[in-house]
Amino acid sequence: QAPEVDGSTTLQGGDLAALEPGDLVRARVVAADGVDLVATPVEMIDARRARRGR
Repeated sequence: QAPEVDGSTTLQGGDLAALEPGDLVRARVVAADGVDLVATPVEMIDARRARRGR
């Protein structure tokens, strides 16, 4: 995604029902739709662990 556009990334597939706002997910981009990306989740990342690792 370019800095001059307001694109988004949409997650598809996987266990998306388990996601909550603030969760971090490693994802693989599988398609593009204009300036937007489509990705599939690869790995759930513990948000608390990720914040501590900064």
